[in-house]
Amino acid sequence: ALKQRLSGRGLDKPDVVAGRLEAAGKEIERFVEYDYVVINDSLEQALRNLEGIVLAHRSRRHRLEEVCRGIAATFQRAETA
Repeated sequence: ALKQRLSGRGLDKPDVVAGRLEAAGKEIERFVEYDYVVINDSLEQALRNLEGIVLAHRSRRHRLEEVCRGIAATFQRAETA
């Protein structure tokens, strides 16, 4: 599918297409090294997956630790009041 898309555009010379296919092959062979994988066979689905990854990353506990501590402190103050 990637070869069809790249060749079908007619923007790159065959050697450039071959290089991009080789690079893509090396990337997919190493998929176990990645935390997230987005397969771009449907632009809409790939975009939804990417948005989900970004939201999940922004919601990781260590990124919100100070906010959570502040919220937890309000409960502790309320219990002692």
